[in-house]
Parts: sequence; C-alpha cells; structure tokens
Amino acid sequence: MQSRIELPDIETQRRIGQVISDLHAKVELNQQINKNLLKLSSNIVMAASLKSERITDLQTLLDSSRKANISIDEVSLDTYVSNTSLRANKRGLDTAEDYPSVKTVRAVEPGDVLVGNIRPYFKKIWFADRKGGASNDVITFRADNTTVTPEFLFGILYSDRFFDYVTATSKGTKMPRGDKQAIALYQVGLPDKDVITSVSDVVNPMLEQVSLNEKQNQQLTKLRNLLLPKLLAGDIDLSNIETVMNNA
Repeated sequence: MQSRIELPDIETQRRIGQVISDLHAKVELNQQINKNLLKLSSNIVMAASLKSERITDLQTLLDSSRKANISIDEVSLDTYVSNTSLRANKRGLDTAEDYPSVKTVRAVEPGDVLVGNIRPYFKKIWFADRKGGASNDVITFRADNTTVTPEFLFGILYSDRFFDYVTATSKGTKMPRGDKQAIALYQVGLPDKDVITSVSDVVNPMLEQVSLNEKQNQQLTKLRNLLLPKLLAGDIDLSNIETVMNNA
C-alpha cells in the first residue's frame, strides 16, 4: 500500500479510458456481427437440408483421402488449433498459448471445419481460413467438394442439432469425448447439387466477412495493448490520438 504510482491528471485518465473503451466497443461489435452471421449462415443451410428427402450419412460427404500430417515446425501459434484454443459456444478460434510436445500434427487446409471433441456440449467449432495444424482432440472435417461444399458442410456442423447428437452419443462421464464412429453415421438431409451451390454462394460472403472481422479484432486487441502503457506514460499526444490509431 506504500508503493508509489504515477498517474496522469483525471481529465487525461478519462480521455485514455475513452480511447480504450472505443477500441473495446469495436471488438465487441465485430463479435456480435460474427455471431449473427454464423447463425444466419447455418440457418440458411439447415433450411435447405431439412427440406431434402434424400438422407445420407455424414461420412459420405467427407473427403475420404488420407489427411496428411505436417511437422510442428510448420505451424505457428496463430495456425495451431487445439481444444483449448477453440472458443466455447461457437465463437471461433483464439491464438494458441503453446505448442504440443509432438513432432507432427494433423494438417489443416482453408475450408476445413474443425470441431472440439472433448466435452462436445461446449460447442467448439471453427471454419478454417488458413493453413495450419490441429491436435488429436480436434476433429477435422473436409468436404469432398463433389457431393457437398465446405460452406454447406460448415452450416450443418454448426447447428445445435449436430452438437446435441454428438453430446448424446459421446463416451465417458467426467471428460466425455465424441464417438467418431457415431459421428460418421450422423444423418444429413442432402438437397440437389444446384441447391447446395446456390446456398453456398449466399453463405460464402458471410464466412469471408467473419474472417475479416476476426482479423480486425486481433489487430484492435494488439493496438489496445500497445497504446495503453504508452498513453499512461504520456508517450503519445492525446490531441493527436486519431492519427496515431489510423497509422498503427
């Protein structure tokens, strides 16, 4: 309690607080936009899927070719997907905190759908927008691009209906895991190819916007963390803060 703290005057504190608050508000707005876009895109896909009289197993929609592993040296913290880096409640992906103690990980390609397989009731899912690698606790779904598109597959897997099924068929009590054999048999309504293509054309720009918003949020978060100590130390002129933020 006897330590000394250097503080700017109260008016400067308020202005600093407003700058940080504005950045935080923009991040929250992007997050809400993404939530709405993802839900809407899945609803569009599910509306087409549930109307279809043709029913098939999920495994028939997936690329059956072997998914190669890649060296952990080819993966960065921004491109490594683990069960802990996937956010709960379908909110995408955080930057991983550390690397796994393995030499290779499962390869991830743009358009893959990654689902956390530990405690599936947490509903962890991400539509990959970059190359990378994933842990064994994450299931990587890859559309075969003949029967179904990546966007349509994502809409199916994003739905509560899918996560409720995975949770109900999971194995274990304390740390339940999705049963991959049961997941492969998940029933999917599959419309005609032209319907799938039309739906995907609508959904694709939504998923691209989600990716852009996520990238902007990463930049805004880095900017906030960079600005705060400099503002408190008086290293940045508050009268010129807009220019600094635009050039950051």
